[in-house]
Amino acid sequence: MTVKEKQEYFYQMAIESATAQNVSMVKEYEEQLAKESKELEEQLNESYTRKLKATKENLLRENNSKVSFKTLELRHEYNEQNDQLKDDLFEQVKAQVKAFCKTDTYQQKLLNQIKAIVDDAKGLKCNVKVMPQDYEFVMAQNLPVNINVIKSDKDFWGGCKAFFEEKKMVIDHTFEYEFEECKQNFQFHLTKETEVRA
Repeated sequence: MTVKEKQEYFYQMAIESATAQNVSMVKEYEEQLAKESKELEEQLNESYTRKLKATKENLLRENNSKVSFKTLELRHEYNEQNDQLKDDLFEQVKAQVKAFCKTDTYQQKLLNQIKAIVDDAKGLKCNVKVMPQDYEFVMAQNLPVNINVIKSDKDFWGGCKAFFEEKKMVIDHTFEYEFEECKQNFQFHLTKETEVRA
């Protein structure tokens, strides 16, 4: 083999060796790049997932806070309207009660209340307070001697109030007391059939 051929052969071998080495390095680089690319993609996915979860949780908290605030606001508004309706309703009831106190039916009811008090007294001394406009009517009734009728200096709309001193007991059949008790315990109950009309 001539020098030129040797040179050519050596050159060819160097090129092939360098090419093989280069191919190996490129392959190794591509594998490393693919590995790093996959790791980066996983990190980005993990980071994105964390950020997405945090964003969802923040939005959910904000939404819950807004819903809670709106619920409280609506509950407050409902209670105000409920109280106003209740006051309006009971003003009408109050007017009807006062009108009722001018009827014969009222006088019969008052007598029934006093008879019930007489039965409860069982001979004990009892003071019965009545409205000034009812005093003459009640005094005209045939009441036992243990029942002392007194004109009230306070307007309780109608009915009567009994005081048993010996038992230290009060029976309150006044319309004002019953009215206030009903008003305090009154609640509107809405059902599916209830329609709200504007």
